[in-house]
Amino acid sequence: MLKQADIDVDIRARLGKAATPSSMTSGSISNTIKFSLYFSIVLSTALHAYETWKCTARIRNTLDVFHRRCIQKIFGLNVASPHYPGEEIMKRAAMHDLSEILRTRRLRVAGHIL
Repeated sequence: MLKQADIDVDIRARLGKAATPSSMTSGSISNTIKFSLYFSIVLSTALHAYETWKCTARIRNTLDVFHRRCIQKIFGLNVASPHYPGEEIMKRAAMHDLSEILRTRRLRVAGHIL
């Protein structure tokens, strides 16, 4: 059985591999296409086998921070800017936190299994 520290290391490694490619932050691609690429490539790489992860507050926070930073890169906003807090970014992108998206996906998988 995996220890929580092993899971944390695995999640950080996945997020590092899935970090937003520089081509997604270029200005020549529309935001709609960038979001499609983000959901299909970046999130699928980062969240592979997420159903098996123990969902702790630390993991949820790590995933939410990763998600918000990627959204900021896609919009071309300064990550450290105090003018765009996380909630404002998510409103502007009309998205939910990644932990909420995963929660609904987990419920969907559980319903499918039952």
